[in-house]
Amino acid sequence: MGQAEDRPALCKSAWTAPWDPRKDFHVYGCDVTPESIVWYIDGKEVARKPNQYWHLPMNLTLSLGLRAPHIGWVGQEMKPQPNAATPEGFPTSMEVDYVRVWERKARR
Repeated sequence: MGQAEDRPALCKSAWTAPWDPRKDFHVYGCDVTPESIVWYIDGKEVARKPNQYWHLPMNLTLSLGLRAPHIGWVGQEMKPQPNAATPEGFPTSMEVDYVRVWERKARR
């Protein structure tokens, strides 16, 4: 197993929005430096971790991919778990107003 699988707390962060993120647009940000990764929502820091692994160029992915508890193993395959759905069902759409990415200039 890789290092992240050996130490799951290393990759775990949790933040619960004090509002329903489905009801309005918000600005989500992530600042990745060789020393740390900092996550922001609406300009406010919500999580920070040491950057122990992410030192290569990365891709940006926007996804509605289901995660636990909404997906789980059924035999040898990952399948949606309908019993985990909210009364409104699974998320079915996502609107993105814009995506902006900056590349930090190399230090001299």
